[in-house]
Amino acid sequence: MTVLARLKARDPDLLNLRKAARAMLVCVPLFAVLKLWFGLDSIATFSFFSSFVGLVFADYGGPPGPRSIAYLAMIVIGNLVIVIGSLLSGSLVGGAIAMFLVMFTVNFATIFGGYAPAFIAPVALAYSLTVLDPLTSVPLDERLIGWTIGGFAALVAALVMWPVDRRRALRETLATVSDALGDTLASIDDKDAREAAYKRLNDALADARRKVSAPFRPSGPRSRDIGLLQLVQHLEQSGELTRRVLDCAPHTAESAKLIAACVHAFRRTAADLRREANPRGPDATAPTIREALDAGRHSTDRAAIKAEEADGDSDKGAADAIAVMRRSFPVFALAHIAMWTEAAAAAGLGVQDQAIPATAPESEAVSDRPLQLLLRSVEIARREFDLSAVIFRNSLRAAAAMTLAVILAKILPVQHGFWITLGALLVLRSSAGATSATALQAVAGTLMGFVVASIILWTAETSVGPLWAILPASIFLAGYAPGAIGFMIGQASFTTALVVLFTLIYPAGIDTAIERVETVTLGAISAAVIGLLLWPHGARAALAATVARVYRTAAAGMRGLLGGTEEGLGAATAEMLNARRRADEAFGVALNERGRHLDTRLWLALFKAPNLVHCTVAGLVPEPEPWLGKHCGDTLQATARHRDAVADLLDSVAERLETLGPAPAGQTPATEADDLLPLLESCFERALPLGVDRVADARHLVAWNWWLSSIQTEVAGAGPELDTVVDVSKPEAWLRWSTPEEHA
Repeated sequence: MTVLARLKARDPDLLNLRKAARAMLVCVPLFAVLKLWFGLDSIATFSFFSSFVGLVFADYGGPPGPRSIAYLAMIVIGNLVIVIGSLLSGSLVGGAIAMFLVMFTVNFATIFGGYAPAFIAPVALAYSLTVLDPLTSVPLDERLIGWTIGGFAALVAALVMWPVDRRRALRETLATVSDALGDTLASIDDKDAREAAYKRLNDALADARRKVSAPFRPSGPRSRDIGLLQLVQHLEQSGELTRRVLDCAPHTAESAKLIAACVHAFRRTAADLRREANPRGPDATAPTIREALDAGRHSTDRAAIKAEEADGDSDKGAADAIAVMRRSFPVFALAHIAMWTEAAAAAGLGVQDQAIPATAPESEAVSDRPLQLLLRSVEIARREFDLSAVIFRNSLRAAAAMTLAVILAKILPVQHGFWITLGALLVLRSSAGATSATALQAVAGTLMGFVVASIILWTAETSVGPLWAILPASIFLAGYAPGAIGFMIGQASFTTALVVLFTLIYPAGIDTAIERVETVTLGAISAAVIGLLLWPHGARAALAATVARVYRTAAAGMRGLLGGTEEGLGAATAEMLNARRRADEAFGVALNERGRHLDTRLWLALFKAPNLVHCTVAGLVPEPEPWLGKHCGDTLQATARHRDAVADLLDSVAERLETLGPAPAGQTPATEADDLLPLLESCFERALPLGVDRVADARHLVAWNWWLSSIQTEVAGAGPELDTVVDVSKPEAWLRWSTPEEHA
């Protein structure tokens, strides 16, 4: 394995290497020039921290325009909190209250995704640097000038030195998923090729879900944010249906045409996402898919009629006819979702006038007019302002921890109190277990850094030359180690770097290293205490509850089918989407907590059944025609019972997740063949003399029961994943933080 391959294994996309190199090449020279050439010690200090936090802790990605705006916002917001912190630096109560409000606000803003999570560290650091240092020591103008200079240096470096566009990386991953869908379907007659393509598809889907769960996930109110989220969900549904299409081979000539249309649609979507063509939504391929759908339905109905007529045994003929119908359903559903996928991809790329397919869950295009954006933003904030929401809890926890750190820094006799708040910020996580474990790592790493720094200071004695020589390497390691090597090594590197830096600013020898150990330990302990007091179980404890809500809303949506109103089904769809969004947020936070290994494949498996419910509620299968109630009333009633049984099954899963109980022993979901097949055959035979249109209505009834059985099968298949969620959500699970991370 080459050196580059080894680096990429630890550091995908070499993101940490880029950040560390930028910090070394920008922060150190900037600090040196301002301090040595101009003698501006205070401005040099603020410039260093502003550039370092902008290039390492924040590192805003994306295209040049949005990236520049993000860095400018960091400068403006940082200066604003510097003013607030400076004015409140003489007040313990005022400084603590403002810290709570600032930290809560910046953490809660992460509900909008995008760049919002990257503002936490700059805002917290800017406020801590100033609220703990009276204005008599450093004038306000020097603080503002230093922060601004460092921010602009970080902006320029981020634009010209190895930029990374996370949104582009996500779109590329989604394009890979779409291409893999096309390749799998295109190689349907070649078993080895299609299985290899299907494996690539699952890997790409897991990668996409992981990136959507990352800090820069697209969860904001803009149409492109909404479009990308919908695109991920549609691609998940497409992946599951593709598996079913493969299982339903061999296919008829008409099905093959429909599959070819889907291949074209998915490859077109991939090209759109890579901007290889002008994105036009589903307009480019929808007519072809609709034409193939119509031809496929007519062909299926004719084939079913022929199967009935060709066999002298009417029972066997009806069974053969229904088998023909069943084989067509996955292809029909996949074709609909292929059109949804193109529309979502166009929205994700910012195309405002894309057509929305009539059967799509999102029935109308989303406007980005200022008023609509404001209303959606308010609605998102209102929805997440809930004590049971993971992000709301994390915001309260972070605000309380940083407030306690500020109080300790103000009342204790320490020279550099902001190190206490910095220690709390570095170790704060979403659960007490994770925070405590990280606090122990922080203290251990600080002690390691203390030993290294002591050796450096003892060797250098009173000479500053060796310190200036060591500073670039220590800054590089401080930027590289936390993400690519490990938190403890990163903390040791950061300790060494700061001790060297502050020795250059305030020559105090070994005293600087000792104080660093003391203050970081206080900050780590304060964060751990708050973590123990406020929702110590963390995001993992919320996983079961959030997944339970997904299954509850799916059950409610299922009960609205077969006779429900359009308004009711629309409301059910919105509830399912909201529940899924809340669950995704909890999962995104839980991924970063210690304990039993969680991955995105588990998350994909959990939502196969709810995704199929979503497809059904969205209207993929037409509601039964009135004549069926008269001629096939018994079959229609049996289908309604089947629907209720599926809803009950979904509710039972939700109840198990809510109570964290064991799986019901011997629970085997009933299938359509157990008692419905004779009724479906009878309904088909009654429809046959009434013409092709009535045969199509009977086909819809067969489709309903096929979908319901598919949902039951997916619920049964998600058993191991449900066991995992129950296990990590149990009250005692968070206490396992002290053991090495378990892998499922």
